[in-house]
Amino acid sequence: MLQEHIKQRNLKEIRLSCMKPSGIGDIKLRRKIWPMLLKVDENKDLLADWKSTIQPNEYTEIIQRDVNRSLFGLDITDPFTEEERLFKRTQLSNIINAVINKNPNLHYFQGFNSICTVFLLVGDEDLGFKMSYQCAELFIKDSMRKSFEEGVSLEMLLIYELLEKVDNKLTKKLREIYTVETNINSPMFSLSWVLTWLSHNIHSFDKLCRVFDFCLASHPLAPVYIAAAIIFIEKDSIMKCTDMPEIHQYFHDLVSHIDVERVCDQSLNMMATFNPNKLVYRSAKKFHDDSPLYFDCEFQDILKHLPRNNTVNWFVVVSVTVLILAISYALYDNLSFLLY
Repeated sequence: MLQEHIKQRNLKEIRLSCMKPSGIGDIKLRRKIWPMLLKVDENKDLLADWKSTIQPNEYTEIIQRDVNRSLFGLDITDPFTEEERLFKRTQLSNIINAVINKNPNLHYFQGFNSICTVFLLVGDEDLGFKMSYQCAELFIKDSMRKSFEEGVSLEMLLIYELLEKVDNKLTKKLREIYTVETNINSPMFSLSWVLTWLSHNIHSFDKLCRVFDFCLASHPLAPVYIAAAIIFIEKDSIMKCTDMPEIHQYFHDLVSHIDVERVCDQSLNMMATFNPNKLVYRSAKKFHDDSPLYFDCEFQDILKHLPRNNTVNWFVVVSVTVLILAISYALYDNLSFLLY
């Protein structure tokens, strides 16, 4: 069935397939599907002669330092010989520098190398560049602003917006710890998750590709939902932590072993319950007008076909019920006082 959707270029059904348990599950299919999700063909003229843009830029030294640390930490790269690793690093350096040079409005951040590594390993150098560039434009542009305050910091605040909807006590604890200890009103331990789509944290390449399936097929805000989902799933352990270092250590030890399917399922459930587009438009602080968060109109149709898990829905129902009962009791108590 998926092959038929690919043949017909039925993006809605392809996106829904990517968000189902296990995602695509095949690297050969990903080589076909990811470029479609990234609309590579729609920008083929701009992307065609990309190697002519491989030249030094203001970020080249930082890029090279990060590239020298890349192609490690994944089970698929563990068997690489040093020669293979150096060859792939050269390709990775070419890809990143070309992306930055192609669009002067894109600014390199440490972690972009991890995302580009995944695209390089799924495709080849040419396809890796095209997918990396399109991802930068269509998904992570807010992470590639001149400063984090213009984009990714605003996304981090939305993690609290989501968590407040499902567990106010958990959110209050995180706010208290981070506001008191750092004066930063966002859960910074999850910053790398949002920036790199967990590519800096997961050792299994298959599991990591599953996360990419989900992010590419859903909404540009997907990494924020993933971060919120991980925190929500681990809420019992977080509530036992007493300070910021303890929370950081807990997640440092945990994330490489997380249940990716459970995280994707929880993220999808949150998206179905708390619409990403509404979350963005209701944000107190606004993103740039060209933010990818404003332009995925097709996702509204995708949302209609998403399954709704009962975990968050029941939490909302119970919370509302408790609130109504509390108000009713208060009103009854006041009326009783007046009557007597």
